Amino acid sequence: MIRLNLGSGEHNKDGYINVDHRFEPAGQLQGDAFSLTEFEDNSIDEIRAYALLEHASQIRTLDILKLWHRKLKPGGLLNISVPDFVETLNRCRRYFDDPEWKYENWQYLNERIYGGPREFKPIR
Repeated sequence: MIRLNLGSGEHNKDGYINVDHRFEPAGQLQGDAFSLTEFEDNSIDEIRAYALLEHASQIRTLDILKLWHRKLKPGGLLNISVPDFVETLNRCRRYFDDPEWKYENWQYLNERIYGGPREFKPIR
């Protein structure tokens, strides 16, 4: 079974091949999550792309999704999580309006804008 955790950075996930273009700690494959040249079409059981797709240009997004679909086996699972733009705007507004809220929630706001290591529930 081939399960990929794309754009893993320093956050390796057990049971997955962790793929990132910048990092190569033990148990990780250094490669391009937006091309996946190391994998044949119809060969992957699951692709997990958390806080990754927002780093691609809008022009490439549809092609990347098509590529991931092509790399998946029939019935394969694609888990994608990207920041919620409206929620991010609401939190930015609160960040600038409420001094008490700033320090406690900077990390959360930063992760909403740039992505981060939060867990998500896959949609099937």
